[in-house]
Amino acid sequence: LQAIGGSMILATEEFDSIMHLHVMMQTPREGVLKMIALEPGDITPENWVPSDVASYTTLHWNGQQTFDALMPVYDAFRGEGAMLFDIDARINEPLGLDLQQDFLDQFDGRMTLVTWFEKPARLNSQSTMLAFKMKDGKTFSGTLDKLLAKVAPNAEKKSHRGATYYRFEPGGRRARERRERLEGNDLFRRPEPLVGILGDYVILTDSVRFFEEVVASSKNDSSLAGELDFKLIASKFKQHSQGEKPALVSFSRPEEGMRLLYELATSESTRGRLSSAAENNGFFRAIHEALEANELPPFAAIARYLAPTGALLINDETGLHYTAFGLKRE
Repeated sequence: LQAIGGSMILATEEFDSIMHLHVMMQTPREGVLKMIALEPGDITPENWVPSDVASYTTLHWNGQQTFDALMPVYDAFRGEGAMLFDIDARINEPLGLDLQQDFLDQFDGRMTLVTWFEKPARLNSQSTMLAFKMKDGKTFSGTLDKLLAKVAPNAEKKSHRGATYYRFEPGGRRARERRERLEGNDLFRRPEPLVGILGDYVILTDSVRFFEEVVASSKNDSSLAGELDFKLIASKFKQHSQGEKPALVSFSRPEEGMRLLYELATSESTRGRLSSAAENNGFFRAIHEALEANELPPFAAIARYLAPTGALLINDETGLHYTAFGLKRE
């Protein structure tokens, strides 16, 4: 690591804010720095990414390079051959799988993180999805079956429009008590953790409805890639990448988070609970009285001040170059 520098610019003609961060590294990279295996790749949202997501991040990572760079570092502390020995003893043999053949060789290098708000609006409406692209989804589905048979034998296998997924029901007294508390609670949704296969992607999320939305998007060609606000942010990616392909890009809609808060503030159930809480709590009493005395404007009047944001990261021979920006509303 040779140097770190950056800048922040506010209120330009085009952007509300724009930040640059540069991490300069030696060439060739050695040791821990060699594990940073970000690679340029396709940044177009996959056809399964719903058009109404709150945020989208995708990156390309060379898992094999990271693994190979980690081995000499690990062995330097534990002794020659220690990493492969520990992998066999702690992963391969207990699971009946081979980390190299069944995972590293199958991983295609792309990871995508998406957030989405499940309706109706609740305090934990935000659902998160993490997806890993494999070289062959059908081949990896067999590996997933073997893995879950070992680590989650009680997972319930289901299918939605041809896409297979496994639902998990956390066990134990605390998990049961939490589920009981959430039953019939209109302020909180009940998390539904699952892992599924869609095409060549392994998908993990905490919402069955989110998974179903993803499957629907993959079949009706209505993904985020076609949305005007994403296209606008994508044009800025090209502007700031200066001809190089990013290894990571991120897109966010602050409007969606504000919409959730607005719907919570205006829902009758929230107002009712707030009124009850206000009887014994000064903080909630102040919020309740403010909402009762001042009618909220239409959401459109608030949304006009919220613009999408974006970020990209380029990994080249000189180091890492990160740019983040928020557009200015006219």
